[in-house]
Amino acid sequence: MDVKPSNILLDSNMNPKITDFNISMVLHDVEITGDDILGTLGYIPPECYENSTISMMNDVYAFGVTVINIISVMCRNIQPYERLLCTWAWDAWEAGQMEEVFDPKLYEGSQPREIKRCVEVGLLCLQSDRADRPTMADVLEMLHGKKRLPTLKKPAYMESESESEIESVTEGRSCNRWNRNRNRKSLRKAAHRRQMFLRCYMARNGCRP
Repeated sequence: MDVKPSNILLDSNMNPKITDFNISMVLHDVEITGDDILGTLGYIPPECYENSTISMMNDVYAFGVTVINIISVMCRNIQPYERLLCTWAWDAWEAGQMEEVFDPKLYEGSQPREIKRCVEVGLLCLQSDRADRPTMADVLEMLHGKKRLPTLKKPAYMESESESEIESVTEGRSCNRWNRNRNRKSLRKAAHRRQMFLRCYMARNGCRP
């Protein structure tokens, strides 16, 4: 329920270890509906904002954001809020300019092809409809080139919106838990206005574009 770069540690052999299981849970059903929205801002999927739906796809979505954020450090001129929004990845993929985005000093040989595949898998994990997201078993197959990637669909929350539509809905900054009844109207809109929502959050925390 809280997969993000800061919760992944590396041991001396560079093996990743997931930490911080404070809000994790065991699901006995395919999905459940909770009273709270759990997770960290930027890593919570749209359906959780809309109706507090919790499923395994929450972690898949957060994994996609994590992968793209990690890869973003290899990009040129990417602002902090752009890393959290992940819009740079979609724009580069859609324009067919993936290799132009990365700093050539940070990779070699055939690595651009591997990096591109990681970005594509990450974007697939960010699909608006959780039914379009892969399982983590599928993710592993795709990353190893053993399974073909389906066609990507542009997530609704990545559609551009005017600055006038920015809403101040971030009362708790680092998030972990919000009461669903608080700012309920704004939270229902947040799934479709994620881009402006996160930009507002980053501005409040001193990371202006």
